Amino acid sequence: NQRRMKLFLDANLFKERLSTININMMPNLIPILMFNNKKNNGTFWIEYIWIVRIDQVTQTDIGISLAIKDNKTVYVNGIHLKKEWMMNQHQLVNTKHNAECKCFNHFQSNITALY
Repeated sequence: NQRRMKLFLDANLFKERLSTININMMPNLIPILMFNNKKNNGTFWIEYIWIVRIDQVTQTDIGISLAIKDNKTVYVNGIHLKKEWMMNQHQLVNTKHNAECKCFNHFQSNITALY
């Protein structure tokens, strides 16, 4: 039996926490390479991870994935929880950057699922 901790954030509280982030401070957006595995047709694209601390007490971060549609509209395309997965997808964007990459050093999360 593993010890579990639940963090409840309803949609309004989540939006409120995001809105308290200083919008004058440009977030560090980390590029990742995404694939369309469903169609298996070799489609890929770049998305950008915005690391957001959603809980100060437990020091819990999530990665909000931002995509660009038609080169003009930015939208949220997903939420990522696993540091290793994001790092792997990030390494595919620029292999020359890998040796000195510290992009995810401060990412902390013990979340395993979202409901």
